Amino acid sequence: ENLLTYIIKDFSEPYNSKVKRRIGNYRRLHYEENCDVDSVKVAYERLLKRQEKRRILFVLTDGAVMNKGNTNVGKDELKRFVKEAGKKGAIEIIGISIGDDRAGKYYPKCIYVDSRGESLAKNLFEQLKKILKV
Repeated sequence: ENLLTYIIKDFSEPYNSKVKRRIGNYRRLHYEENCDVDSVKVAYERLLKRQEKRRILFVLTDGAVMNKGNTNVGKDELKRFVKEAGKKGAIEIIGISIGDDRAGKYYPKCIYVDSRGESLAKNLFEQLKKILKV
């Protein structure tokens, strides 16, 4: 079975009005249960090819780990992959859990923000500053 992934903005692509429209239309994409660990692996592999000194993978999540209908396998595999990737140290993986704090079980570096939107951006950036130590 093929894994469907959407590249919203390629690394080499400039951030312009076309990309902004794509980001704005993201919610309109048709998707069903995603396979969290496979999606994280695809993004991780793409980042491994990059030459930047510091590489960070931000995973936006609702905290509900899926794996083609088998959530227990998905949860265990995601925990294992993130833990192993953390040991290698080539790429930092940071979970950003929106509206649900379950993602902290899978991502040792995790930011929780409520889904109300009132303080979403402020809260997100305050927590990011702490994690990224900037």
